Amino acid sequence: MAKEGEVSEDVAELREVLNVISEFIDKLPKILNELISALYAADIGEKLGKSVGEYYKKLKESGIPDDVAIKLTEAYAREAQTPMKILGELISRFGGGRGLKEELEELRKRRLEESKEKRRGEETEKS
Repeated sequence: MAKEGEVSEDVAELREVLNVISEFIDKLPKILNELISALYAADIGEKLGKSVGEYYKKLKESGIPDDVAIKLTEAYAREAQTPMKILGELISRFGGGRGLKEELEELRKRRLEESKEKRRGEETEKS
């Protein structure tokens, strides 16, 4: 069983960790916005277009029928854009509305309450 001093130290350490995470989370939307801006730059679009075109060309050179080559190329283009979509979802999730900082604070409070309830239960078992 943890002693009262150990529990307080654990809580203090958890609080410090959550503060560091909160500071990072506060900066995250700006970082993600800058990253998406870089990903959507014109040269990225140009490279994606060339890559998709080369993919289609190689499929055709391999003797793949037009309808199959088009479907495969469309799937390839969608997959190539997945990282940008994921980043967009991250920004929309953490950049507005209820943020991760609030969620972490709520989690911290729940864990602290669970810890208190567990101690109470252990103390009740002793008596």
